Amino acid sequence: MKGVLTKILVFSLYIIPIVGFVIPESQELKYIFATMLSIPGLIYIYKENTFKSISYIGNWKSSIKFEIFFVISCSILMILLRRLDILPAAQSTELMLDISEFQIYILYALVMAPVQELIFRGLMFFHVDKFFKKSSFSIFLTSFVFGLSHIWYPSLTIVFCTFLLGLVWGFSRYKYNSLVGPVIGHSFIGVLAFILEII
Repeated sequence: MKGVLTKILVFSLYIIPIVGFVIPESQELKYIFATMLSIPGLIYIYKENTFKSISYIGNWKSSIKFEIFFVISCSILMILLRRLDILPAAQSTELMLDISEFQIYILYALVMAPVQELIFRGLMFFHVDKFFKKSSFSIFLTSFVFGLSHIWYPSLTIVFCTFLLGLVWGFSRYKYNSLVGPVIGHSFIGVLAFILEII
């Protein structure tokens, strides 16, 4: 019974890419629904005591240094691409929840980004790498699924860009054996994408 439950919990992590097809056109509801989908995975991490296995601390200082350089470079590139209209503006959606933009930024930086990193660069990377025993493929596959998890955005450019970001964060997680840098980078770049109205 325990093995079946574990498989169900882990499988629930991989259905995030279909979120955009099954819920209404509200950005906030999508974030909340995606977070709810991640709860079984977090329970699994806690129950199986796999925090050490997913290496969430590792060489965190080097991870942060790498991420600072990457965030600065990526931010400049995002602002430039946005000004040139290469990165399209998000379609304006009416807020269905009574929360401010600032509260959305806080929710994203403190909840959504860390949860996504625990799922994609933590638990998913751990299981894929354990199964295939090839880190480059694990980085690619988890990044591909990470990109697909953003399929609900109106532009495929966003999906492609999140795939590229996933590659960088996957490399960082592998090289420094840490999720600290990817969590920080994901939070900053995600909030900047909100401010620039990319997402």
